[in-house]
Amino acid sequence: MVLDVDSHAVRRGDLVVRVTPLEFRILYPLVVNAGRVVASDRLVEHAWGLDGGDTLTLKTHISHLRRKLGLVAGQPGYIEGIPGVGYMLHG
Repeated sequence: MVLDVDSHAVRRGDLVVRVTPLEFRILYPLVVNAGRVVASDRLVEHAWGLDGGDTLTLKTHISHLRRKLGLVAGQPGYIEGIPGVGYMLHG
């Protein structure tokens, strides 16, 4: 998975998908930390700052990203939820 910071596009193989700025802010730390768990609180703070967002809203946006990017559980690039901790992008 390759992110284009200027256009907010995500490339997965031959597929190029534009995501919203908010989705990009959620996805960026997951890609940078691929293979490692990123705490939900850290993702919320990165995406919304200190004044907004919560883990339920984050969960909804992760679901939208999975669908938009065609991510399938068990496949490279999948965003796995780690209950009570956060999310991990599989490389």
